[in-house]
Amino acid sequence: MDETFTTFSGSAVQVKEYAPEKATFADVSGTENICIMNFVKYFLACLFPVFLSACKPEVRQETLPGAAKDTYFSVKQFLDDQWRMKGGQPYVLLRNTFFNGKADSAYVPLDSALWQTIRGQFDAADISASKFLGQYTFELYEDRDMGLVNYDYEAKRPELFTRRMIISADNFSNRIRSVYIETERRNKVYVRTQKLNYVPDNFIQLQEFQKSVATPAARLQVDYYFRY
Repeated sequence: MDETFTTFSGSAVQVKEYAPEKATFADVSGTENICIMNFVKYFLACLFPVFLSACKPEVRQETLPGAAKDTYFSVKQFLDDQWRMKGGQPYVLLRNTFFNGKADSAYVPLDSALWQTIRGQFDAADISASKFLGQYTFELYEDRDMGLVNYDYEAKRPELFTRRMIISADNFSNRIRSVYIETERRNKVYVRTQKLNYVPDNFIQLQEFQKSVATPAARLQVDYYFRY
């Protein structure tokens, strides 16, 4: 069984595979008995490392090996990389806003001010600081129909602001296809939840719900479309 180590680098997920070396059989000269003995030696030499590899448990790594401090996926670093690629380009987005049932649409330029407004909500949910290590369960699963590998982080304790984060990467190119985040802040008199979704060069969605003992429920959804 091949061992797979997963790291995140900028806008891509790097997957490195290590497999046992495949022995090749050279021509064997001499008598028939020597040929048979050499064949057996080569066969055993090839089979033994494969047997050892099959006995090893599957490696599933949720952090960033090689970093100064191992961390979970960095939303901040990813968005920094995205802006380096997009900054200065003439993007105009279609923005649809829904607030308590009322809708509004407008075309808006993707300048640095708008980017900071959008990414500020994602940055607040970032869990890449070392203090978050061990506070999230991690699951890796493949969606073969969509051609994706999903990295799913879920909070172990209800006090954590970021409740869930799912990073989806292309199964072939390893490029990040989407970032999905759920947050929640709750106490006896107030609740605020968010669902954030970013699909590079395609779609950004910000959903928010707020309610307190002093104010009625408020629902806000803002969708940004790169393609329309």
